[in-house]
Amino acid sequence: LSKTREEITRYLNAERDPVIDYVPPYGTPFQKRVWEETARIPFGSVKTYAEIARLIEPDQRKAGRLARAVGQALSANPLPILIPCHRVIGSNRDLTGFAGGIDVKEYLLQMEMWKLLSSS
Repeated sequence: LSKTREEITRYLNAERDPVIDYVPPYGTPFQKRVWEETARIPFGSVKTYAEIARLIEPDQRKAGRLARAVGQALSANPLPILIPCHRVIGSNRDLTGFAGGIDVKEYLLQMEMWKLLSSS
């Protein structure tokens, strides 16, 4: 737990993503695929729910109907921050859906993006 605390503190200090080995404690195969794709979104970047759907479902007709299911899978995310669901936004680029609240989602994204801007 002390390593986890240190890693999350580093993240909240806008240093980098936490580096913690974990296995989601539960989840359907679909949820786990969504969480795996979400975990690949780099620090300071975003993807839309529809983009995540297209990454996990190669059939574009099916993927087009999965954006809501992606949102539902992310609402069951057992490890926010480690599985950075705050980096997933609406297709219209709006900040939508986040169990911690939209204000927290906005804060985390701004923190990450400011860190990237200040380090370049």
